[in-house]
Amino acid sequence: AALGLAAFHLPQVQLPQIPLPMSLPPSLTPTIPNTDTTTISPFQGERVNNTHFNDNLFQAYRDSPTSCRSIRNKVRNNELPAIPVSKVDHKPMCIAWHLKGMCNSNCSRTGDHVAYTTAEYSDLTQWCTANFPLA
Repeated sequence: AALGLAAFHLPQVQLPQIPLPMSLPPSLTPTIPNTDTTTISPFQGERVNNTHFNDNLFQAYRDSPTSCRSIRNKVRNNELPAIPVSKVDHKPMCIAWHLKGMCNSNCSRTGDHVAYTTAEYSDLTQWCTANFPLA
């Protein structure tokens, strides 16, 4: 009204309130197939591949069914010794990046997503030999 648009003003109509079900039955729940292989999950961000993956040192760990998450959980629960520290910030290395050759854009260890030389990997290779199960 203050702008002189009274001609466009329509009276508000109260619509009846219809209660909605809390959830749909399974037969009516839509499913959308995930065809995008670059996304791990909407909560984890985009998949990031290590283009400097050292397959000579870590291919066996990449092929292993043991997940890096399970290893990190064991370290957190003091079932395994601490993961070697990063050359970048002296915090634990991102073992998904180095051992599996991929991680995600929301990783808390993205600072460690850098190339390492074989010599710089010596602590990690020793740690893996002693602590990372291949089967």
